[in-house]
Amino acid sequence: MRLPQLPEFDLKVTSEQHAQFAKLSGDFNPLHTDPEFARRSQFGTTVVHGVHVVLRILDRIALIDPRSLQELVVEFRAPVRPESEVSVDLTISGNTVSVKALQNDVVVTKMNGVLEIPVKNHPEIPDIEHFESGVAPERTWEDSNRQFKVSETVGHQKHLSSVLFPELTKRDRLAEIDFLLAVTRVIGMKCPGRYALLRSLTLHRTDSSPLGEHRFHLKDLDSRMRLVRLSVSSTSFTGVVEAHHRRPHVRQSIDDQSRSLLTESPFAGMRALIVGGSRGLGELAARAIVAGAGEVLVTYSRGRSDSLELQRELGEAVKIVQLDVFVPTQEFLDVSGKFLPTHLLYFASPQIMFRGAAPWDNELFARFCSFYVDKFAWVMQLADFEGVYTPSSSFVTSQEFGYREYVGAKSKLEEFCESIQTARPDIRVVCDRLPPLATDQNSGLFASIPDSNLPTLLPSIMKLIEA
Repeated sequence: MRLPQLPEFDLKVTSEQHAQFAKLSGDFNPLHTDPEFARRSQFGTTVVHGVHVVLRILDRIALIDPRSLQELVVEFRAPVRPESEVSVDLTISGNTVSVKALQNDVVVTKMNGVLEIPVKNHPEIPDIEHFESGVAPERTWEDSNRQFKVSETVGHQKHLSSVLFPELTKRDRLAEIDFLLAVTRVIGMKCPGRYALLRSLTLHRTDSSPLGEHRFHLKDLDSRMRLVRLSVSSTSFTGVVEAHHRRPHVRQSIDDQSRSLLTESPFAGMRALIVGGSRGLGELAARAIVAGAGEVLVTYSRGRSDSLELQRELGEAVKIVQLDVFVPTQEFLDVSGKFLPTHLLYFASPQIMFRGAAPWDNELFARFCSFYVDKFAWVMQLADFEGVYTPSSSFVTSQEFGYREYVGAKSKLEEFCESIQTARPDIRVVCDRLPPLATDQNSGLFASIPDSNLPTLLPSIMKLIEA
C-alpha cells in the first residue's frame, strides 16, 4: 500500500540540544563544539552532528510508523547550523521511506530506508553515565593510509537519549541509536578525527551472533577526494561509513620566494585599514604590507585570538580592533580615527556556500550586497583614503554554477567601484577579479588552487601605490 506524501515538517536543533548530543555521543570534535576552531572551517561556525540530524528524522518516522530499520542509506550533502530551520520532506511507501532535508532550499541530508516489523529480541544496551570529553587527534592524510582498527563499547546514557529521541526510545530502538552514536564518535574523535566531515552512511540489520561491541576498520581511501571509508559491524548492524578528511586550517604565510617581491619596501608610508584581516586574504594582505614596510590596522569580527597572534608575530606595525560592519562600535571609530589610515583594503564577507540548482534567494543576494557594497561604501566614508581595494571574483566571468547570488553581488560591487572611480578620480579604486585561492572558506572545495596566494594577490594590492 502506498501512503501519500506526509506533510513537510520543520526540524531545528537548539544550542542546548546540540550540546546534549555531544555529551550523549562522545563526539566532541571542535567543528561541533569549538566556535573559534569552527570559525576557520569552510562553514564559519559550529555545525550540527550529521548523525544528530539523522536520529531526529528517524525519531519523527518512529512517531508515524512503529517498524524498525532494516536498511538505511544517508548522504550528508551540506552542514546544518544550530538554531537554523530545516524543512523535511518525508514519504513512506510500503516498507520504504525516503527523506530530503532542506535548509534555505538546499538539500542538506538525503535518506532512503527500508522498514521491517518491530524487532522482538532487542540486544541489551548498557547504560553508560557519560563519555569523557577528549581531544580529537590531528591525523594527517598520510596517517589515514595506515591501517585503522578500533572497537567501541556498546552503551550510552539512556536518560539523555530518551530526552533527545523519545519516540525511538519508547519503541525500544536503542540499538539503532547506539550504533549511530558509535559512528559519529569514531569518525569525529578517532578516524579521520579533528578534520573529519561525514559524507555518507550505509547500514543493514544483521542476524549475526552478538559481538557486544562496535568494530571499525579501514576499508579503503580515495586520495583524489580525500575520502576515508570505514567498515563497521556490531550486534545488530553492519555498514560502511564515509568521511571527508578536510584540509587543515590554511596558514597565510609568505615564503622566502614570495618575500623577495617585497625587499624594496614598496609599502613604506602606507597606513592600511584592513577590514576582515584576521584570516584568509585579509591576513595575507596584512602580512604583505608589513613585510613591505607599511603599517596596518586589522579588524576582526569574531577572530580576536587570530588577530592577537598576528599582532604578536608581526609586532608594532600591527594594531587590531573589533569590527562588526553591521554594528560598528565607538571603540572602532576612535581607534581608526587615531590610526589615520591612508588606504583601505576591504575583505569582509559572509559565508559562501555552494547552492547547486536551488532557486534564486533574494534574501541571500541582499545579504551579499550588504557586505560587498553597502558596508564597503560606509567604511569608505570614514577617512580621506588615497586608495581603496576590495576583491571581486573570476566567477563573474565564468558565471559559476551554484553561486548565482554571490556572483550577482560581486557584479554589483564592480559597478559600484566603477562609479566611485568616475566620481573620485583623485583616489585609486582597485577591484580585480581573483580566481579561487587557498583560504579556510574554500579549502577542499576546488581541485586546482595555487599553493601560494601572494603571487596572485600582491599585484592587485600594488596597484594602490602605482604612480
